Amino acid sequence: MWALKFLSFGLLFVAVPVSNLQAQGTRADYRRSAELRKRFSGKVFRDRIRLKWFADDQGGWYRVDLGDGKREFVLVDVGRRKRRAAFDHEDLADALTEATGKAFDPEKLPLEGLRFSADRKQCWFRAAGKGWLCERDDSKLQEAEEPKNFDAGSDRQPADWKRPGFESPRNRRSPDGVWEVFVKEHDLHLRNRRTGSELRLSGGGDQERSWSDNVFWSPDSKRLVAYRTRRGAKHTVHMVESSPQKQLQPKLHSHQYLKPGDEIPLRRPHLLMSLRVARFPFRTSCSPTRGGSASCGGTRPVIDSPFVTTSAVTRCCG
Repeated sequence: MWALKFLSFGLLFVAVPVSNLQAQGTRADYRRSAELRKRFSGKVFRDRIRLKWFADDQGGWYRVDLGDGKREFVLVDVGRRKRRAAFDHEDLADALTEATGKAFDPEKLPLEGLRFSADRKQCWFRAAGKGWLCERDDSKLQEAEEPKNFDAGSDRQPADWKRPGFESPRNRRSPDGVWEVFVKEHDLHLRNRRTGSELRLSGGGDQERSWSDNVFWSPDSKRLVAYRTRRGAKHTVHMVESSPQKQLQPKLHSHQYLKPGDEIPLRRPHLLMSLRVARFPFRTSCSPTRGGSASCGGTRPVIDSPFVTTSAVTRCCG
């Protein structure tokens, strides 16, 4: 009887570590987990455009990846509102094949360092270990060093349009350098940087609903988008650290933590236009929900101002 008990206890002692090891996963499990991102990456195409803006802010170019190494190069002319191929891909592939003696697939052109002339009539790139100057209208090629005055474009956003949350003096100044936005008593104001004169741009700002001077200007300095934020609820949560490293007594930690049902901060964009003194009605009763939907009703005129303010929440207010 005692021998049977000791045998059962021994089997249990051996089985527990084995079950723990099995729960940790095998080497194949870890390998499959490490390769998961690679397996599912590159499956979605044409989901975004990363435009390379030219220095004159009149357009740019971007590359469209189509899968299996296929790609297209697209040129955008903002002034004319046109989007077209940066060049004839088939003609350029034929020209490269003839110039290098190597076959080039028009759907897989391996162009590097692509840049364009100011008039967009020529482009330059590297391929097959050489630099090439291309006439965009007929795809004529010639070997050439990289031109100094050609524009490769950049990932920047033109006309001082920056991502919200990055405060910068450049964001507050208009592109023409005349106006500068600042906050005074929770409302937006404009200062003429040449004359020093000031005027109020918004109204109704307070501690609960304040304006931000991190604005977004239009290229012609006639319009800007600003955010007004409704402050959320304050919900303080306390935690006690029983055995802190640098003191003998327990330590109290407090931080803000919103819970279901608490009012969350709400940021709403507003479009401000430098047109004339006017009273312009716009809807203000949009009530966004957690699902992103909204309902509207009612109008309210804005204050008398050299700028006209309209709601930019076009989904619900039009």
